[in-house]
Amino acid sequence: MTFILSNDKKSLRQSKKAAVDFLTLMGIEDAVTDTAIIIEMITGYSRAQMFMHADDEFTKEQALIFEKMINQRGERKPVQHIVEEAWFYGRSFYVDERVLVPRFDTEILIEEALKSIKPGSKVLDMCTGSGCIIITLTKEAGITGTGTDISNGALEVARLNAERLEARCEFIKSDLFENIAEKYDMIVSNPPYIKTSDIEGLEKEVKDYDPILALDGGADGLYFYRKIISGAGDHLNNNGRLLFEIGFDQAEEVSGLMKESGYKDVKIIYDLGNNPRVVCGVKSQDTD
Repeated sequence: MTFILSNDKKSLRQSKKAAVDFLTLMGIEDAVTDTAIIIEMITGYSRAQMFMHADDEFTKEQALIFEKMINQRGERKPVQHIVEEAWFYGRSFYVDERVLVPRFDTEILIEEALKSIKPGSKVLDMCTGSGCIIITLTKEAGITGTGTDISNGALEVARLNAERLEARCEFIKSDLFENIAEKYDMIVSNPPYIKTSDIEGLEKEVKDYDPILALDGGADGLYFYRKIISGAGDHLNNNGRLLFEIGFDQAEEVSGLMKESGYKDVKIIYDLGNNPRVVCGVKSQDTD
């Protein structure tokens, strides 16, 4: 099924309604919001301005772009990938198929990290992806930061975002701690944590468009937590903090792994839906 605007000229209001009806038929739950985002990108109008220009019409070129983008969304391509933009902690980040789309849930990790970042803190973001975590922390806390990733494509996106947002970050290609020599006051990570066997059952927006490297956490989803926890002791200053975003059912296992490795004050942070979202702990002097 293909979305095509009628040959008759249509106002933005009429075009939006036609697109919403099509996307709803295609099973898109956020059809109204996604259509508005696409129209904003094409026209440059804000949501408020769209009300004022609702009777305006697309140019022929804009109409073709609109049709293409609505059809992409109908194929379940994430709207953030379509418009190459995602909002995170009040900032616009460039995203494409090379990186995981930033999620609102990850802002819980930001909030928890900001509670203990002090002036001059050195922070490492492992599996940085788009760079949204470390860039946000450097902007909010006024510090410098480092992000690492094994993917060249992800690092290109992260560097672009740091440049756009004038963030004081450096990015290093590294397979976890392979190319990391320094010690930090904090390590944060939103690592791949989906069980390999669960990936096929994810929504098409995720399994077909987000990079598998950013999703696959191994047979039990804990592969990267184990690796990061075991290596972080060599790269954290004493009393440095380690913080993870986790899957909804991984809190006890990840917190247990941290306690077994000698981390103290291990705690679980819940999101607004009362789901466990972040696990964090403090390095003891004997975790080296």
